[in-house]
Amino acid sequence: MKSRDDLNASILQDLADRSVWDTRQRMFYEMRHHGLRRKNKPWPGASDVHFPLVDTTISELKPAYFQQLFATDLIAQFVPTNHRFQNIQLLLHNGLITESSKRLI
Repeated sequence: MKSRDDLNASILQDLADRSVWDTRQRMFYEMRHHGLRRKNKPWPGASDVHFPLVDTTISELKPAYFQQLFATDLIAQFVPTNHRFQNIQLLLHNGLITESSKRLI
C-alpha cells in the first residue's frame, strides 16, 4: 500500500500532467460563456461583440430533436387478415377482453 507521501506526490504529478488540458478547458469555457476579446482588431475602433451563435442554435433545435427522440406517434399498425383474429382485435380494441383472456380463445 502506498504511503501518504507517495500518494500526495502521485496526485501532484497528475495535476501537473493535466495542466495544459485544464488551461485549454478554462479558455474554452470563457470563449463559450463570456467571449474572448480579440488581440488585434481589424481596424481601430472596430466592434468586439460576443454573440453566442452555437448556444442560440442549440436552443432553437433542441425541441425538435427531443420530439424526434421521445415522440409517441403511431409508427405502424398491423391488421390481421384472418376474420377470426379481426374479431379478437376488435374486442381487444374496445376493451371487451384483456390480453390474458385472449390466450383462452
